[in-house]
Amino acid sequence: MRLKISTLLAIIGIILLVFVIYFFFIKEDKCGDDKFCFLVNLRSCERASYADSEWFYRIEGKNKGNCVVYVKNLALYGVDVDYARALKGKDMKCYIPLAQAGSYMPHENIDVCHGLLKEAILDTMVKKMHQYIIQHIGEINISEIAIS
Repeated sequence: MRLKISTLLAIIGIILLVFVIYFFFIKEDKCGDDKFCFLVNLRSCERASYADSEWFYRIEGKNKGNCVVYVKNLALYGVDVDYARALKGKDMKCYIPLAQAGSYMPHENIDVCHGLLKEAILDTMVKKMHQYIIQHIGEINISEIAIS
């Protein structure tokens, strides 16, 4: 009889452990395409995922005063084709300070992010600035002469 009670307690303990692990480490709120749902979860840094036609986000949890969010670009519409190609499929992790979490979407402040997506965004920005400078170098030189 004693063996059966200890076996039963062990089984109950294992079941409780599985539930605790699931609810605290695995379970995530699937917000689908509900941005408000995602932002609410982001404010409290609770595990959740959200996707629209261009971006996928997954809140991974808290780490050293930050909310860690995985961000992936699915596609971009209404922008330069080369820019859209450069970002498509790339991802990054953002470490948003808990005090700011939920006040903006993670891809809107890449200063707190790290990964290939951030590198692609910055690379594209540098290329566009370079192209702008090359296109307007004559205007810059003319304005410098007029000021002198």
